Amino acid sequence: MPTRKGAMRMRMLRKGSSEMLRGNTVDSVLEQLNERYVKDFLKKHGFSDVHCPKAATAIDGLEVYPVHVAAQQGDDETLRILLDVGADPEVTCQGRTAADFAQEVNVNGSHVHVLNLLQKAIQVTEVAV
Repeated sequence: MPTRKGAMRMRMLRKGSSEMLRGNTVDSVLEQLNERYVKDFLKKHGFSDVHCPKAATAIDGLEVYPVHVAAQQGDDETLRILLDVGADPEVTCQGRTAADFAQEVNVNGSHVHVLNLLQKAIQVTEVAV
């Protein structure tokens, strides 16, 4: 059974499949879907870009980045896509990373997938440097 987010992506695929699939590879279609998904997430939460913060959010009234919002919400699928399109897993908000936000609301492992994803992303960044 697909997740709620997965179901939304499937509806997006069905909605735009004819023009998206025409002459494109599966990878390019997935890339287009991810771009649409990120655009919708950013718009929903009032962000202009994955690299730009938004001031005075619902998260403690702090200036946060999209990765902070996805991490705090436990939304590992959105977080994975944000990281895939270049969001920085180590960007801070008053000294707190997305992992810090996720850890603060982690109850009985509720955010374990987000924390694992962030840990892997940070390790990859460290290896690349």
